[in-house]
Formats: sequence, C-alpha cells, structure tokens
Amino acid sequence: MIRTYKTFILNGYTVTIAAGVKKDLPLVVLSVKVAQQLSELSDLSIEYPMKTLTSAIRFVESATETTAERGYARINKEFMPFAERLNAALSIPIDESNNKQTQQLYRDMSAKRIK
Repeated sequence: MIRTYKTFILNGYTVTIAAGVKKDLPLVVLSVKVAQQLSELSDLSIEYPMKTLTSAIRFVESATETTAERGYARINKEFMPFAERLNAALSIPIDESNNKQTQQLYRDMSAKRIK
C-alpha cells in the first residue's frame, strides 16, 4: 500500500519515488515509466527496504530532483540494456513460420532431455 509519493520528469521519463508497505515490510520504490520508449514494458522499478514506514515516508518527502536523478541513473545503467533486449524479444511478430520453428525447437529440446 502506497502512503506517499513524488513524481519527477527527467529526460522525458517519468520517475516516481513512493513510500509504502509490501508484505508487511516498509520500503521506498523508485519507478521509471518506459512505456513510450519500450512498447512492451510499462516501467522499471527498484525497491529499497527501510527500517520503518516513517523513515520511508520521510525519505520520499525530502526527495529532490537530484534523488530522482540518482535513481534514474542506476536504472538506466543497470537495467535499461536488459529491458531493451527484452522489449525487442517481446516485439517480434509471431507468424505461422515463427510458430512452427518454435514448436520444432521445443520438440528437439524435449527429445534431448528424454534420451
């Protein structure tokens, strides 16, 4: 459950920093909307566990554009290359020939496991 959040626009990306609770654990989530740049993905997020919900809320309330920039830079460096490859894979159109090739690949892989 989200308790508070702030949103920033950086380089055309929407960056949201939110405080809340997930599975009874307080955390801060930094999320970057990538739907405009990566058609198959909505956003990339990092969760930061916090000691208390109060500290999570204070962190978000005191977050600045610099805070958002640091989080954006981390996501851009660590996750964007993988997300771009995943998006490309999800964007491949499925036609009958691709489907037949995939089915044959699965059959070949299954046959190797059985032997």
